[in-house]
Amino acid sequence: MSEYPHHLLQLNIRTLTPLHIGADKGKTLSPYADYVFSPDGKYLHYLNHRKVEEAVLRANALDEYVRLIQSIDNKRSDLDLRRFLTERLKCRLDEITTVRVPCKGLKADSKINITPAVKNAGKPYLPGSSLKGALRTAILYDWLVNTKAGEPELKKSHEEIRQEVARKERRGASKKDVIKADELFGRLNDRERAPYSQFIRVRDSEPLPVEDLCVYSLRRIRIVPGGKSARGGDIPQVVEAISPGVNLRTEISILPKFKNSVLDYWETGKFEEIFSNIAGFSRDCIENEIVELENALDEQGGEEVKTLLEFYEDLKARAEKGAIFLRLGFGKTINDNSLLLAFLNGIDEKAWKEAQKVVSSNKAGEFFPVTRAITPEGQPMGWVEITPVKKSSG
Repeated sequence: MSEYPHHLLQLNIRTLTPLHIGADKGKTLSPYADYVFSPDGKYLHYLNHRKVEEAVLRANALDEYVRLIQSIDNKRSDLDLRRFLTERLKCRLDEITTVRVPCKGLKADSKINITPAVKNAGKPYLPGSSLKGALRTAILYDWLVNTKAGEPELKKSHEEIRQEVARKERRGASKKDVIKADELFGRLNDRERAPYSQFIRVRDSEPLPVEDLCVYSLRRIRIVPGGKSARGGDIPQVVEAISPGVNLRTEISILPKFKNSVLDYWETGKFEEIFSNIAGFSRDCIENEIVELENALDEQGGEEVKTLLEFYEDLKARAEKGAIFLRLGFGKTINDNSLLLAFLNGIDEKAWKEAQKVVSSNKAGEFFPVTRAITPEGQPMGWVEITPVKKSSG
């Protein structure tokens, strides 16, 4: 197989809602040592540890600094790291910080760890692997729901699910794959050829300036019938995310030649032919979310549900006019991140409910999944619009 791309498809990805692709698992920014709020509470200043240490040593305040950090860690609210840095050490914040990042929904007295976004040399970007994973799911969905070749695999998976339900077994989604993708994409351990998905290579996006980041305090709401409130737990999840309205550039290399003729449309290299198939998955995800939110609004009302519904209705209207959307990164529901909807739109609602019971550790009720992560403005995370990069005439 030639290593040179047969086609090179350049893409522009515009964020519609905040996009968070997490960095290394377990890595966080601590309110006890890594950041402080600006005086007006609208920004976070990320501390330059080396400069803070130098300032502490100059002021001969090491013992005070250690006691302060230990006291804050014990949640004594009468002590403040920013005040210590600016008043005791006589530092200006811009002298001891690496960057200033806006924050939304985070209270100035909060002591919450922040999950950072993935970065390269300190600059945020979209990993090609994240985009490729979303594309792979959409390709599989299209194959299962819209082609004769995928129909037998979907029915086979449904039969396995029926047997699973009959045995009353409940396994998490990470332990039970409801659909095997080998028939379309090939096997990783196939000695004769690489998996077909390796014929599609997605480059990391170009790095963005740090100014395109924002810190969001996310809330989780519950979509439950008859509930008195849509609000979920009181503990927010705080993440760095690329702000809405930011453009990222990337490209897809399409290498000849696919073994499965179902994927031949990729070899045209034409954006419209490739992404018209992929866009169907996102449209079905959007349509399903609208149905779920409409049902929730009828049952429990709530401004948060109404705001989400308005967002998805607008997204649907734009999709029907030809716009192409995908959902990436943190905040996706299992419907965005799996092939569950293939059973609804490829077989029927009963098959879909049976599949839900297999992948869910709890009984799948009228609403599944029952929670949604939303921004302070009430938006979902991770929605982007994809368009081809126009080639210059010169």
